[in-house]
Amino acid sequence: MPRAFELEAAEAVYRVLRRILFARSAGEAHQLVIKQLGLLDRRVALCRAAAHYRRRSVSTARIGRVSLDSPLILAAGLVKGEGFATQEAALRAVREGRNIIPGWRSVPALVGPVEMGSFTPRPRLGNAGQVLWRDTGGRNLLNRVGLRNPGAAAAAAFLAERSDALPDIYGISIASDPDQADPSRRDADTAGAVRRFVEAGLRPSWTTVNISCPNVPQGYAHAALPEEVARLCRAVRDELAEETALWVKVGPDVGAGRYGPIAQAAVEGGAEAIVATNTAPGRLSDSGTGVGVGGACLHPRALRVVEELMVARAESGTMWEVVGCGGVLDGASYQAFRYRGAKAVQYWSALVFRGPTAPALILSEAARL
Repeated sequence: MPRAFELEAAEAVYRVLRRILFARSAGEAHQLVIKQLGLLDRRVALCRAAAHYRRRSVSTARIGRVSLDSPLILAAGLVKGEGFATQEAALRAVREGRNIIPGWRSVPALVGPVEMGSFTPRPRLGNAGQVLWRDTGGRNLLNRVGLRNPGAAAAAAFLAERSDALPDIYGISIASDPDQADPSRRDADTAGAVRRFVEAGLRPSWTTVNISCPNVPQGYAHAALPEEVARLCRAVRDELAEETALWVKVGPDVGAGRYGPIAQAAVEGGAEAIVATNTAPGRLSDSGTGVGVGGACLHPRALRVVEELMVARAESGTMWEVVGCGGVLDGASYQAFRYRGAKAVQYWSALVFRGPTAPALILSEAARL
């Protein structure tokens, strides 16, 4: 673990950088960070040095068969890549050697375990206009990016070309195509997206099926139907490599009393862990509606979902793990998930508000509680 003064110094440096970033809009700051991460991906020696320093703060965790070198996982949404209008355009960019997934090397080196994606069966440009908002005082983020990504085929091809440099521990998030209303086609397409990574020779530690995305107009109504969740999980599990664990990410607004049946259905379909939760529908200030709310205001809702899942697990007698996600910003919010039974957590907003040493800072604070 880095010494306290090292963490304090790193946080002080980021506070200066944050003033520069936060002087820009959330969207402009995000694009600036993505550009810098893409440049850092090429600095192999610097990435290795960052990874060496990060390993000094290791605190291990185990989620089913997945051994993590930290109980803090960067949630999907940052290392997801560019959006493209067509699969041909995305694959052409890969052939041309473009870095279509900025941060693929630098982010794991800086923060540890990362879930890449979400990747959809086909590329998506995402929503137009302003898609990101920041509530600095409340430490909240909102987004309506709309699953912008290069698509599973291009993402798999890009990562496969760099497989020797991928981290030992990482996850891939797969989301169904929200434009596909036919359940059988949706399941087949999602399983086909998973197959792209397997056929490319990629073996992530886990693959998460994201059945909750609040910032696409079509939504994911099937996410609340246990029978559809079970069928989707079976289709994905059939395509996954044996050594890759299957996780399922749920939303915070499914409804009280419904998480147990959904989790049980996911487990029957081959899932080993439930990630609770994704961002929530909602708004803040002038952000508009239908966006993904994350950060501190999501924390109480996510905790309630974890509590319900743990009760349902005990009552069912079936074992599954729970990964907390929602408003993990400091040691106290991290411990709140751990106290409720989550052995690991995902975070996103902490990276924005506290910088790349956020995982080490959170663990250090938790150790002092």
